Formats: sequence, C-alpha cells, structure tokens
Amino acid sequence: MGTNHIAIQICASPDDAPNYNTNGEGIKPATLDRAIIVKDGTVGGEPTVDLQFTDEKGNRYIAMITANLLKSVCIAAGVAKP
Repeated sequence: MGTNHIAIQICASPDDAPNYNTNGEGIKPATLDRAIIVKDGTVGGEPTVDLQFTDEKGNRYIAMITANLLKSVCIAAGVAKP
C-alpha cells in the first residue's frame, strides 16, 4: 500500500513541535537502522526508499516512501532544491 500525498507540518522550533512523550498519541520511538533504495520500486518504474526501524524491544518495522515524496519532504524542510 502506498501513498502519493503526505501531510507536512512545519514547526518554527522544538517548542512548537509535537511532544510525543506527553501528548498521548501512542507513538513510540524507534531507531532508523537502514534506508534501502529500490531503483524500480513502483509499478511505473519510479524509485522508492524502504526505511527499516527497530524499537527498544527489538521489534522491527518498515516504511516505504517514494523517492519523489521523500524529495518533497526535503524541499519543505529547506534541505533540497525543487
């Protein structure tokens, strides 16, 4: 299952960003272990990035994002050019 859109929230400072320890959203920390670039990751042949995570209990997770969507996030963060 993939997505072509993502909600982006831009915060001016850490004080403006969500505090996941106190807001009760149930989001747990995980360490990003590896990013795997798949050159022909989509049906249309576009690249994807598989992000592999491990939590404090050793559970492993993966999130797949298209390279174009990742680029859009980087552009919004000001670390890439359009």
